[in-house]
Amino acid sequence: MTELDISQLVAQIVALLAVAAPYLKSIPTGAAEHLGAKGVEQAGRLLAWLRERLASGQEERAQQTLALFLDDPATFQEALARLLAELLRQHPEWVSQAQALLDQQPLQQILARNDAVVQEVRMRMQGRSGRQIIDADDSLVSGIDMDME
Repeated sequence: MTELDISQLVAQIVALLAVAAPYLKSIPTGAAEHLGAKGVEQAGRLLAWLRERLASGQEERAQQTLALFLDDPATFQEALARLLAELLRQHPEWVSQAQALLDQQPLQQILARNDAVVQEVRMRMQGRSGRQIIDADDSLVSGIDMDME
């Protein structure tokens, strides 16, 4: 897997966890997969998988970063992204596992970074389940229409 692929995978993981963080932070380890909403349920499975990997490798710094991220995703998302990229490079077998968890539902995502301007975008998804994520730093995002049919 190339560095660009790892960066894209990390961006998807962090975006999904950031959207669901308010729901996930109060859930005990191992119980996150019992949530109802599809996006949060998927994030719960991803979080449970990530916690399991971090616990098995005695990754104390990573566990602390994940806990800080769940409390304040906006402040700690870059720290989590750097850490996840480092861990995925160290454990290439985790890449396919994480990708499989992410691929369980269709995804519509707008990722805006570095003061980008994203305006007047219309996205439609067929089916009743999937993920729709808008993740932006200080970028301008306006006029976005994301629908599921």
